[in-house]
Amino acid sequence: MAQIQAVANEPALLITEEKSKKRTLVIGDLHIGVEVGLGTERIAKKAIKDMIEHIADLAKQTKSDSLMLVGDIRHKLPSEKEYWQQMDEDEEVAHRISVEIPDMLFKLKKCCEIKVIPGNHDGGLKSYFETSDEMVIENIGIVHSHKWPSEKMIKNIDTLVVAHSHPAVVFKDEFGYKTREKVWVMGEIDSKELKIQYPYINTGKIKVIIMPTFNPLVTGTPINERSEKKFLGPLLKDKIFKIKKVETFLLDGTSIAIDYTAKESKKKGEKYGKRKNNSGKM
Repeated sequence: MAQIQAVANEPALLITEEKSKKRTLVIGDLHIGVEVGLGTERIAKKAIKDMIEHIADLAKQTKSDSLMLVGDIRHKLPSEKEYWQQMDEDEEVAHRISVEIPDMLFKLKKCCEIKVIPGNHDGGLKSYFETSDEMVIENIGIVHSHKWPSEKMIKNIDTLVVAHSHPAVVFKDEFGYKTREKVWVMGEIDSKELKIQYPYINTGKIKVIIMPTFNPLVTGTPINERSEKKFLGPLLKDKIFKIKKVETFLLDGTSIAIDYTAKESKKKGEKYGKRKNNSGKM
């Protein structure tokens, strides 16, 4: 069985194969191009360059043999407008950055092999990289999570790594000031409910790890402020994903108690329900 561990203080996982000892660094949701909102093309490209260099450094520090990018590498698909003259300045910059993304990622090949699982934002990347909708490393399956995994993968894994949901939490101090932090979300699949979708296979307990977004500019959606505690993708629907058994961790491994059973009270902003006591370690 492969070993899986979170990289301390980073939105990244390291998977080590039991037999070969090969190490794969797994990151998701780069959303390259969201940086256009910083104001100028120069600043945007500097932010992207810094993120790419950080990924390369992380691969070297973890002595990774390969780097797996789990979906939504692009922030947007290239503009479908016929003539560049029809674009405003921000659209033109976003278009150029989207077109240049393969060249940016090729630089990472200097440090290790690149594996790509395309997300719902990544049309066209198959022309540049060897891609797959899902990948399996021994007992661990990896998908972006915007569509159903294959039966072949589900029946051969006990752990599933997914991206796409961008989990985060929001903290509010006594003065009302709010801050957001990225989090890992860990839970499990209800095998009985899963059998409705995959009637011809029998599965044991499948552990699910929902990754935070890697891009530092995309913190994510606060799961403790949603009126409904749901995650994205068909596999993480209410009945299949056991929401009441979820555990949540900050990037430094701190366990966060979140009330997933809470409902909105009559007073605006107040919630009630059972408080979950997460005291475990990631």
